[in-house]
Amino acid sequence: MLRRLFPWLCLLAAGCTPGATTGRVTPEALSAASDVTGLAARQCPWPADVARYAQTTLTARGPREASPDLGILGATKAGCAVLTFSVDDSGVVASSDVVSEYPAGFGAVASQVLRWNDFATGGSSLTVFMVRVGVQKLSDGGAMEALGFKDTIFALMVHPTGL
Repeated sequence: MLRRLFPWLCLLAAGCTPGATTGRVTPEALSAASDVTGLAARQCPWPADVARYAQTTLTARGPREASPDLGILGATKAGCAVLTFSVDDSGVVASSDVVSEYPAGFGAVASQVLRWNDFATGGSSLTVFMVRVGVQKLSDGGAMEALGFKDTIFALMVHPTGL
């Protein structure tokens, strides 16, 4: 599992390019990537109808976006949710709905985390996607974000503003 995650680690604060990695992948980051994807898989399993949802991929964060607001995590150290969502013509999340969540209430956080990212464009805004979002706080004040699609997991390290 970790072997599949490693190529997708990148820093969101500075923006990501597809397939990019940084030289700053720490043992804590690798452990957090494994932990958050494992927690998400155990606590937020795919529903039986996952196959009916379309597949999408992330695109590079644009320079217009500010660093993600890690304050949305509040006192929660880790959590996950399965969401359905659609995107607008520019690949920005237009709407999302919580299918399942752990702990209770984490779906609202997961919806905001989902909106930190841009997705592939070109599809109809009526197309519905499914994603499993997992987040775990890191000791440096940052967080590990994992976005799981039907056959791909993206693990992204998010640093707090100012680091």
